[in-house]
Amino acid sequence: MPETDSAGRATNDEVAQMNVAIGNLGPTPPGAEPVPRRAEHGVLRRFLRSPKGMTASILLAVLVITALAAPLLAPYDPIKVVGPNLAPFGSEFTFGTDHLGRDVLSNLVYGAQSSLMVGLLAAAIAVAVGTVVGSAAGYFGGVVDGVLMRVTELMQIVPGIIIAIVVAALFRADLVTIILIIGLTSWTSEARIIRAQVLTLREREFVSAARVAGYSNARIVFSEILPNAFPPMLVQGAMSVGEAILAQAVLAYLGIGDLNNPSWGQMINAAQPYLEIAPMASILPGVAILLVVITFTLASDALNDAFNPRAVKFLSLVRRARRSPAVGPTVASTGSSTAIEATSGRATMGPDAALCARDIVLRMRATGRTVTAVDHVSLHVERGEIVGVVGESGSGKSSLARVIAHLLPIADIETLEGSVRIGDVELSSLRDDALRRARRGHIAMVFQDPLAFLNPTMTIGRQLEEALPGGLDTQTRSERVAELLTRVELDPTHSRRFPHEMSGGQRQRVMIAMALATEPVLLIADEPTTALDATVQANILRLLQRLRTEQHFGVLLISHDLALVATVCDRVYVMNQGRFVEGGPTSDVFTRPTHAYTRHLLESRPGRHLHEGAVAND
Repeated sequence: MPETDSAGRATNDEVAQMNVAIGNLGPTPPGAEPVPRRAEHGVLRRFLRSPKGMTASILLAVLVITALAAPLLAPYDPIKVVGPNLAPFGSEFTFGTDHLGRDVLSNLVYGAQSSLMVGLLAAAIAVAVGTVVGSAAGYFGGVVDGVLMRVTELMQIVPGIIIAIVVAALFRADLVTIILIIGLTSWTSEARIIRAQVLTLREREFVSAARVAGYSNARIVFSEILPNAFPPMLVQGAMSVGEAILAQAVLAYLGIGDLNNPSWGQMINAAQPYLEIAPMASILPGVAILLVVITFTLASDALNDAFNPRAVKFLSLVRRARRSPAVGPTVASTGSSTAIEATSGRATMGPDAALCARDIVLRMRATGRTVTAVDHVSLHVERGEIVGVVGESGSGKSSLARVIAHLLPIADIETLEGSVRIGDVELSSLRDDALRRARRGHIAMVFQDPLAFLNPTMTIGRQLEEALPGGLDTQTRSERVAELLTRVELDPTHSRRFPHEMSGGQRQRVMIAMALATEPVLLIADEPTTALDATVQANILRLLQRLRTEQHFGVLLISHDLALVATVCDRVYVMNQGRFVEGGPTSDVFTRPTHAYTRHLLESRPGRHLHEGAVAND
C-alpha cells in the first residue's frame, strides 16, 4: 500500500491505527498453498471391492451372458413341443417339461432374455419420465412444482398393476406394450428423488454462476444440475430394473403378456395347476425371479455406497452445504441509506460508473411471514474502485448482492423495488433472455466456497471454456483458457485438473479467471477469502487489486472481515438490519466512526483489547 492515497484508501499509518481498533490479521504463516491428494479409489473400484457390488456383478454377468447366449445355451426351441407332458426333473430333459411338453430349461434361458429386456427398457423409460418431471418441479418451483407433484401423488395412489391390467385389456399386450405400461406407471419414485436433488443443486454457487453467465434454463438443468444428480439417478435406476422385472412377472402370472416370448411369470402361471406333480416347473422360474431382483437390489445398494461422498475426503467437502445467513426482521435505523449514499465520499457518480443501485427494497416470504431483507438501500461503484459492504451475519449483505445480480428465487420474493444499473445497462427493466445476455457481459461473481461453486464433474479448462463468448474455434478457446489461467498466476496445465485436485487458493483463482472471461463491468465478491488462510487471503486480495486496475472494472466486496476491508477497499458501507447505517472513505469510517453500530462492530472484533494493550506497552 502507498503511504498516501487520494482515492480514499487508508495510508500505512492509518492501517496501523485500524489494526489496533479492529484487530490485526496476525502473522502470515509460511508455506505454499497445499494441494490435496487425488482420490485413491474411483466409484467403479469401490463398487467392485464391496461384497454387495462383487456379488451383484457376478450375478449380473451370469444373467447377461445367459440372455445374450440363449440360442446357444437352450437345448430346444422354447415354444416347441419336444417331449411328453410333465416329464420329471432329471429325465431326458434336465429340468423336465411343462404341461404342453415344452422344455423347462429352454424356457428358463429364454425367459432371462425377455426379463432383462423388459427390465432395462422399462427402467429407462421410468428414469427418463421421472427425470423430466422431477427436474421441472424442482427447478421452477411454485405452481409448476405444485401441479407436477399432485400428478405424481395421484400416480402413487392408483396402483400401477391396476392401470396395466386396464391398458392390457384395451390394447394388444405384446412385449412393447408391457414395457411401456411398466415404464409409464413406475416413474414416481424417480421424480421425487430427482426433485429433491434439483431443489438442493439449484441454489449451489456453480448454478448461480451459470445464471450470471446468461445460460438458458434448459442448459443449466442439463449441463449443470443433472450431471451432479447422476449418482442417485443411477442408484434408483438399478432398483427400477429389478422392480420392472418383478412387475412383468406379476403381469405374466395374471396372463397378461406375449405368449410368443417366454417369460418366467408365464412359466409360473402355466405350472401352477400342476404344482404337486411337477413342482420344479414353478420353483425354478420363481428362484430365477428372486435372484434377479436380489441382483439389482444389491447393485443399487453397492452403487449408493460407492457414490457416498463420505467415501472420499474431497467428496465430503463437495457435500457440505453452504450455510446462508439468516435474515432478521427489519428495525428502524437512525439514518437513511439514501442519505448515506449521498455522503459516502463520492456523491457525484461518473457517467461510466460500474454500478448504480437506487432505493433497493427486498421483502421475502420466510416461514409464513414477510421479512425485509434490504430496506431502501442505494450505492454506487466506480470502475477501478473497490467498495466494501460490511456487517454481521444476517445484516442483508448477501441478499443485496443477489438483488444486484438478479439471482433471487422468484417464488420467495414478496416485494422487489428499486433500480440497478450496471455500466450503461438498466437491469431492472430486463426479463429472461435479455437479462441473461446483459448479465453475461456486465456482471461476474466470486463466491465464498470455490469448491461448491465449481462443477465437480468437469475439468477446470472445460468450465473456463463455458464462460467464454460463443463463436470461438477450438484453438482460440484453448489459447484463451491458457491466457486466463496465466492472468490469475496459475500454470495453464491446471486446465486438465478437476476442482478437487486443487487447493482452496487455486480454486479461488479459477473462479476469478472465470469472472474475467466475460470481461465484466462489475465484479461482486461475496466473502471470497473466508475459507482461506492468511497467506492465501493476501495473495487473492493482491490479485484482485491488480486486476481491477488492469481491466478497469469495479469490485463490490461483501465481507464481515473488517481488517480485510480496511486493507483493500476505497470506500465502505456498514449494513445493519437491511439498511446502510454509515458509509464513506474506508479510513474515515474505521478511524472516526459516527454511528453506534459501527463502533460496536469495531469494539467487538476479537483480539482488540489484546492489541490495544500491546500498543500501550510499547
